[in-house]
Order: sequence, then C-alpha cells, then structure tokens
Amino acid sequence: MTPEALVARYGWNAASVQALNPGLLRWQREGAFVAYARARQWPGGPAVWLGAGEPICAPGAQHDAAQAFARDAASVGASAAWFGASGRFREAWTGAELVLGAQPVWDPADWPEILSRKASLRQQINRARNKGVTVAPLAPERARTLEPIRQSWLARRGLPPLDFLVQTDVLRAPGPRRFLVATRGERRVGYLVLAPVPAREGVFVEWIIQAPEAPNGTASLLLDAAFREAAASPGRRSESAAFLTLGMVPLSTHAPPTDSPPPAHLRALLWWMRAHARRFYNFEGLERFKAKFEPLAWEPLYLLAPEAPIGLPLLHAVADAFAGPRSPEALIAQALARAAADEVSGVRRSLRQRLSGR
Repeated sequence: MTPEALVARYGWNAASVQALNPGLLRWQREGAFVAYARARQWPGGPAVWLGAGEPICAPGAQHDAAQAFARDAASVGASAAWFGASGRFREAWTGAELVLGAQPVWDPADWPEILSRKASLRQQINRARNKGVTVAPLAPERARTLEPIRQSWLARRGLPPLDFLVQTDVLRAPGPRRFLVATRGERRVGYLVLAPVPAREGVFVEWIIQAPEAPNGTASLLLDAAFREAAASPGRRSESAAFLTLGMVPLSTHAPPTDSPPPAHLRALLWWMRAHARRFYNFEGLERFKAKFEPLAWEPLYLLAPEAPIGLPLLHAVADAFAGPRSPEALIAQALARAAADEVSGVRRSLRQRLSGR
C-alpha cells in the first residue's frame, strides 16, 4: 500500500495527514508508514529519527513497526523517538515518555447544544455575521489563491516559519484537506484548513488563518462552519465515532501528570517556557481560545523515547526538527531580532503619537 492509502485506512493520530507533507522523510516496511525528520541532539551530536506521531499501520502492528524503525535508525548510528504520539500508541510503549501537551476533542453533533448554552460564542459568531462575513468551501485545487492571507499572517507572527508538523504551506499540495474561506464583501479575510482523521471518522482543524482586517468573531464563525460540516459529513460508519479536534496545545494545563515525571531541571524549563515565552508562542492564549468552545475531553500527546530519562539533548533534537534548515540557535536568534525590531517600532510609534498630540 502507498503512504496515502495507509493514511486513508489507518490514520488515527490527528497528525496522520501531516505525515504526507512535502519535506518529511519517509520510512515504509510491510504495511507500515512513518514520516520523520532527521534531527541532531546537539550541534555535531548524534542524530535522532523523530517520528511524526506514530507508525501508520494496523493497530496490532504498531509495536513491530516502531521496533523496525528503531533498528533502521540504529544501523546508521541514530536513535528513534516519537513526537505527538497518542495515548493509544503510548499504552504499548515500554520506554520513556514525556507529556507534551493535550488536544481538545469534540463530537461535532454536540455543537448546537454548546452554542445554546454559550451566549458569548453566539455573540462572537453574530459579530462577524453582522459585519458581513460569510463562510463557504473552497475547492482544494484553488487553495493557492489563499497565499496572500497566509503571507500577511506570517508577517505578524513572533516566530519565523517552522517546519516538521507545523508547516503552514499546505496550499500547494493540499492532498485530502478541505478549505473553508471567510469573505467580507469581495475580500477574503480568513480561511480554515480541515484534515481528515480517517480511522477516527473525524477531522482535525489544522489551521485557522486570518487577514489583519478580519472582523472580530471571524475565527469563531469559521469554526462554527467546520463543526456543522463535520456533523453533516456522509460516510461515517457510526455516529458515535464522530470526532473533531483543534490539535495540540503544547504544555497544556489539561494534560495529566505521568507516572514518571521528568527531572526537576526539565520541569523547571518547561514551566519557564510556558510562563515567559509568550512573545514567541502564547501557550496560555492558545489554550484559552480552544477551551472556550467547551471540548468534550482533552487527550494527552507524548514524546516517546526508547530509554529514560528524556532530557535536554532530545528536546534539542525536537527543536532542530521544527527549525528545519536552520539550527535551533539560529531560529531563536532570528526570533529575538524580530522581537527587538518590533519593540523599536513600537517605541517609535509611541513617540510619534505623543509628539503629534502636543
């Protein structure tokens, strides 16, 4: 079977479709597929094959596939690890684990009831509608026409574009994704990307991208359309299997503790990142946004490695995978330079406003 066919049949992890993204390396053996990045634990240090999610194969074959993947990595002097693994895969894991965060999940059929009891959500949706915003599907072959919105959104981000499982450039090769577009008058003001999660008969809201001029409530209106479309999707084998997720919130407070917590210095680092890295990634804001839609549950997602403890070298490898062609150190330097430039621009604007007010 091709990787695409394996994803369509066995894709359980929300990141399954992302495993088909261009730029990821591919490993395939006897009915199993793994997308991965080759990363470095330290500059010049040993390599890690970092698997995207988990092996995509029949559930009973995941353990054997993971072992074969690790053996192939070891044959070239690398180790193997898994980023964003689900609780189902983690149950059969015998190595080390670290909770990365949690993803909120819903049954889309519950959406009308959620709206009926959440006046604040109805107000946000109506605010966008009252501003003339409408939402409609866009054919995947026309996805490239959304590129100007993506570029304007990227220009406002605290971090440079990232790689691995957070590639925003899914417009050139959408695969099985679907797109919903928010329009105000003749102007597009945002879009939402829906990726299928075939084995759970559901969808993953992969991206919500807005233009600077998008009216308040546009994101909520896009999500309202996504919930309604998911609830009406034909072809589900059972209504009880309906599933929608907005994806992982890193370092989520909804993630459960593990039986073997990480070392104290690693816990301190993760706490510091959540508390102080807001300029580059607003963990708390992302969690508040997703929580306001009242998820049915929060599912933990894991970083899995063959041996304990998980420490700074493996976290460096994770950062290296997301940094793409740059080093994590260069990525941080670029982000700090952008932050400094934003601060200078803000001070200049403030001075101009004060001087013009005299």
